[in-house]
Amino acid sequence: MGSRSVLHPFEEMNGRVVREYIGCSMAGALAAELHAIERDEREAEAQYRQAVREELEELAGAVDELSARCDLLASAALVAARYRQHDRGE
Repeated sequence: MGSRSVLHPFEEMNGRVVREYIGCSMAGALAAELHAIERDEREAEAQYRQAVREELEELAGAVDELSARCDLLASAALVAARYRQHDRGE
């Protein structure tokens, strides 16, 4: 019994981190494998979300740049058409 490992996975319950004793039997080994798979899935999901977040930030920067260029183009078109912006007391 001393050479077999005992599973004590950490879980959060009511805002506290607690350990759950599962044991060192076949059921314990299967539970350990299941916990490892679930942990890997959570890590993969977190990495995926981070990659999506980074991609969206990059796209948002491109949209901001395009918007600024469109504003400049619209202003140039209005100046070329002899429109002017009145002083708004700023």
